[in-house]
Amino acid sequence: PASFLADDTDCDDADAAVNPDATEVCNGGDDDCDGAVDWGLGVPDSYTTVNEAIVAASAGATVCIAAGTHSGTFNLNKQVILDGWEGSELTFLDGASGGAVITASGYTGTAELHGVTVQNGSASQGAGIKATSVSVWLDDVVFSDNVCGASTSYCQGVVYGSAATVTLTNVTVHGNEGYGGTVYGAAMSFWSSSTVVAENLRILDNYAAGSSQVAPGIFCLPGTFTGTNVVIAGNVAVASDAAAWMMGEVFVGSGSTLALTNASITGNAMTAGTESVTGSLHLYSATDRVTLTNVAITDNVYSGGSSAWRYGGVFSWTTPTFTSTYSDYFNNTYTDFYGIATVVGADGNVAVAADYADVTAAAAYDWDLSLAAGSALLDAGSPSILDTDGSTSDIGAWGGPGAADW
Repeated sequence: PASFLADDTDCDDADAAVNPDATEVCNGGDDDCDGAVDWGLGVPDSYTTVNEAIVAASAGATVCIAAGTHSGTFNLNKQVILDGWEGSELTFLDGASGGAVITASGYTGTAELHGVTVQNGSASQGAGIKATSVSVWLDDVVFSDNVCGASTSYCQGVVYGSAATVTLTNVTVHGNEGYGGTVYGAAMSFWSSSTVVAENLRILDNYAAGSSQVAPGIFCLPGTFTGTNVVIAGNVAVASDAAAWMMGEVFVGSGSTLALTNASITGNAMTAGTESVTGSLHLYSATDRVTLTNVAITDNVYSGGSSAWRYGGVFSWTTPTFTSTYSDYFNNTYTDFYGIATVVGADGNVAVAADYADVTAAAAYDWDLSLAAGSALLDAGSPSILDTDGSTSDIGAWGGPGAADW
């Protein structure tokens, strides 16, 4: 009959998507009728653990991780795709406080991680993921409840890269903790000329405490960080010693390049002892290059510190290359600029209240950082960037074409 085969190679006559010519995907089924569910690399269908599946996989293969909690630490030592195909809300890689949850090293090409929550890691470097001299793409990945460092050591990020190429899409880093003499970016720490490209990145509600130097958000020394539609909000940093120096939500140095487009850095808090509080954005070296477009740095609250060293917005020790267009600097404790001349009033830069839709919740994770009706930041962004409705882009993380992905 029409639409039927003369043999039995079609393994599911009731499903037109299942046939010998179909493309296998992670879904717990045998799409291409070759007798193997999910390429024979499903967890837990074919292998009990993720590590067993990685060992069995060849370079370029896909390991299909079903929903549930998969405990242990995971050695990503080959170019494979780890696909939590039911999504990050249902699929958990749980380090059980046994070290870095994922260690990525020793392969060529780009490994991938999709659709998982990475939790309960505990390490001084990369409590969630530690990537060394490799390329990795993280998509629909949440890092939560990881602990970086300890009071007697140091912290280099829940997400750590050294000489790494890291691509982040739809990644959330929230509710993690960083401790140490020095906290080199409790959320993210990139070293040795790492290159990072991020789209739809949220860094929220992380906590950092240090006795020497403390940066709770992103740290690059040196590195290249390019971010579009980025939120850094509700993070808290405190001095565990009176002499601790608060280094900013974003710290770049030693010739780093930072480019942010449509970002909101808001509602963060730092409490220093007798030392300095140096800005939401800290530019350390004269060779740093920073470009901000449609960025809102507003309402960051800082306290303590030496009266001679209190700065809340953009801070620089030297004279880096700093370019800001169509950005907002408003209501940051102490001052919006130090070491860099104010840019407000030129090139579309403003100093106005952001008027976000709702920031009343206790946790920034629950804030609505879209712009309220009547906000001065609506349609106030770069004319060269359009919102999804075709209008001039808004300033802040909910502007530009990528805001549709929020």
